[in-house]
Amino acid sequence: MSSINSPFKLASIVRYKYDQAESFTLTDLEDYKFYESFYANSGLRVSKELTPDLNSHLKKACSRLQLSTTKVKAFVIPRPDANATCIGFEKRGCVVALHSELFNMMSPGEIQFVIGHEIGHFLLNHNFLNKEDASEQEFEKSRAAEISCDRIGLIACRDINAAMKAMIRMKSGLSDQFLRFDTNAFLKDMETEKAFQAVLQKATHPSATIRAKSLLRFSLSDPYQKIVHNSDGKKLELIDNRIKKDLNVYLKRKVKKDMPSEIKNLEFWGLVYVFVKDGVLSKKEQAFLKKTYGNSRIKDLIKEIKNKSSKTVIQIAKRRAAKSCKNLKIIAPVSGWFSIRRSIKKIEKIAHYEGLLDEIST
Repeated sequence: MSSINSPFKLASIVRYKYDQAESFTLTDLEDYKFYESFYANSGLRVSKELTPDLNSHLKKACSRLQLSTTKVKAFVIPRPDANATCIGFEKRGCVVALHSELFNMMSPGEIQFVIGHEIGHFLLNHNFLNKEDASEQEFEKSRAAEISCDRIGLIACRDINAAMKAMIRMKSGLSDQFLRFDTNAFLKDMETEKAFQAVLQKATHPSATIRAKSLLRFSLSDPYQKIVHNSDGKKLELIDNRIKKDLNVYLKRKVKKDMPSEIKNLEFWGLVYVFVKDGVLSKKEQAFLKKTYGNSRIKDLIKEIKNKSSKTVIQIAKRRAAKSCKNLKIIAPVSGWFSIRRSIKKIEKIAHYEGLLDEIST
């Protein structure tokens, strides 16, 4: 792809399909100066005089991305965690903060990957995510952005093995002394992540193993092969669709599978709680539960509450309903909350009851 003469065009060509592009907007030059000044006071500016090796890695990464180093103000911050951030300002330039621990444990190729990844946020015009009030869609958007920036990082280092090592390194925080780089073994961890699908639903980054698998797929793509090896590769659109499936399996599967059953559990135990608050589960109430939720469900209920005091039965029902509320909030922080409200209103209408949500939340 010798015709590419712009870092922004290069980035757009390899952008992950589901990382939606946004128009660059004019930013305040004073903000740019503020962040540059802030990091200059918090850390050390990367320069050929004080950090010659790091400056060399920065120049190499920028060169491969066809980006002038004058557009990147890079600083090393004395921090013990392996992390980095980038703040972009329109197309004027960006401020990159790199934690010192990165350089203490990483090889040149790994460092170039991290630098390239951060510059990718600038080239692709990604904005910060405010976790406090972010929606599921915004978290999903943030994860898609990380997939794109890993690609920019790979182009910056041009070494898939170095990129894989960087991901394993950042996930573990270990130096070469305690770490063996086995990509196949690392990717097997994807299977264990199924137990944490709901947690990943509210994550700004995909898991390291999903990112690694996605980057391996991209390394076989036509754009990357043309840029790095001047040869043909696989269609990027097909690769992007496979990556989307990976993300859906580990980030959405639990929502689709578990939400209906948790909603049903909430409604069942919510009704049981309201019905038994007077100290008895009447035959009429039992008949309603049987008709609505099935004979086996009511049999299991009768078996569970048999010979228990009314106080204990109330506590059981309240605890089960509260647990379903909690699970729905974990499975889907936004839509789960609306499902809870709808179910509570449904229960209150059936039982002519008010204040149920407050009761089971306490």
